[in-house]
Amino acid sequence: MRKYERQLKKEDKVLYITNREVGNSIIQLALNQYIMLPVPISAVIPGTIGPIENLEKSLKEDGYTHVFVYQASNEAKQEYSSMFEENLIKEDTLYEVKANEEKVKLIEVKKDKELDE
Repeated sequence: MRKYERQLKKEDKVLYITNREVGNSIIQLALNQYIMLPVPISAVIPGTIGPIENLEKSLKEDGYTHVFVYQASNEAKQEYSSMFEENLIKEDTLYEVKANEEKVKLIEVKKDKELDE
């Protein structure tokens, strides 16, 4: 997530999606939330996300501005791809939430080139 530090503001609300159970990666999440970024991770979804309707509803109602996909299973990539720009879910990638009354679209945020190397 550090690659996106300049693109996020303190008032942004980030949903972190990982295909792993959180237990072993809690240190990484703490670093992302408290040390490396001024933006806290508002919620973490480990493993199964649930139906696409639930994810869309949560993104709209809970006011998320961004979704960070750390890892996603092949099943999740197939099930949720329609929400993503070009119907493609990339791992270790930040997406901006664009929601209207009808649907939610997740648009890839370009990362800092110097931090990507």
